[in-house]
Amino acid sequence: MIFIVSADPFKAAKVLDDKTLELTIEKTVEILRNAVSGNSDDLLVSWTKKTNSNYWWVFQYYNGLNREYYLRNKKSHKSMRYVTDLRDGVEIIQSGPTTEFVNATKVRKYENVHEAYKKALLNKWKKEKPKWSNSSPPEWYKN
Repeated sequence: MIFIVSADPFKAAKVLDDKTLELTIEKTVEILRNAVSGNSDDLLVSWTKKTNSNYWWVFQYYNGLNREYYLRNKKSHKSMRYVTDLRDGVEIIQSGPTTEFVNATKVRKYENVHEAYKKALLNKWKKEKPKWSNSSPPEWYKN
């Protein structure tokens, strides 16, 4: 799962706790690769491959996640070896504008998709205490 808590991919990446950040980097690589190969019917993959603008949003999210990882850990994530291939994937996706974000969470009571992702994160953090190294939790997190 990726967490689309903002229309700004860099803001969406910044709010994640350390553990979720690392897992989300790996999931984002998987989504981008599957969008190019067409080997998945996952809702987020389907959204990503719908237009090159959607793909680019997910790629920028990947960049934001990796930037956060570097700032927190003072080293690059191992997935950076795929950055060129992932960036070039946008070229084979059909041209078009960014479409409405999809809600891939189990939280359905919010019309605003970003609020649904925030609630999904809050639910996750209730189950496992989050930690932010060299960063701060989002203002909407109340522990």
